[in-house]
Amino acid sequence: MKKVRGRKENLGKRIDELLSLKNKAKYESSRYTEMYVEDVVKEAQSTITKLQDKLNILQSSNKDTNEKEIIRVVDDMFNILTREHPSLIQVENDYTFWNDLNKKFND
Repeated sequence: MKKVRGRKENLGKRIDELLSLKNKAKYESSRYTEMYVEDVVKEAQSTITKLQDKLNILQSSNKDTNEKEIIRVVDDMFNILTREHPSLIQVENDYTFWNDLNKKFND
């Protein structure tokens, strides 16, 4: 009989762990959704500012500006557009994990 009670207690413990994980998934999903959106907006604003600075340099260039300088500025603009955002990638991974887990519990 002790084995049966042990199994019931163990099952109850597992159910409590699952409910706890379900609640955590819901909370973390919401938290990382907000964090991801905020971080994407911040990165976009930063990228726009950097590109605008480079564009201003190009627009203020005069006829005496060296072609190599112009190419360097254009390369800088390209690098700004194509650079990876490691902190965003990590937040996106965390967001994806918790969002997927939350969907599994609540769909």
